Amino acid sequence: MLVTPFVAYEAVRFWLPLVTIGGLIIKAYISATKKISTWAERLLTNHLAHIEIATTSTERETKVTNQLLGQVSDQHQTLEKKVDSVFVNMNMHQEKQMHMWDTISKTLVILEDRSSRATRARKK
Repeated sequence: MLVTPFVAYEAVRFWLPLVTIGGLIIKAYISATKKISTWAERLLTNHLAHIEIATTSTERETKVTNQLLGQVSDQHQTLEKKVDSVFVNMNMHQEKQMHMWDTISKTLVILEDRSSRATRARKK
């Protein structure tokens, strides 16, 4: 089977546009896929970068907040102990003062009774 130049020309004339169109379609698909992948990667990187920054900032603020809460809790416990101590001291002072006034009032009653007896005894 001999191929004549006319048959070869007709074959090239038929297949060349089809192969060229197919090549352009494949090249366009590969180029579009690459550009879409690059765009999606950049979009996700930018989006995740903001999330990463926010997460890091939140973590740092949470640590500081927990540290401050621990300090406040310690201060609160210390203050609570001091208030309890003051309350106990005040109660002890109040009891001593009540005992002292009770003793004073009994002493005054005894002195009044003695003085009234002494006054009655002199009048007789």
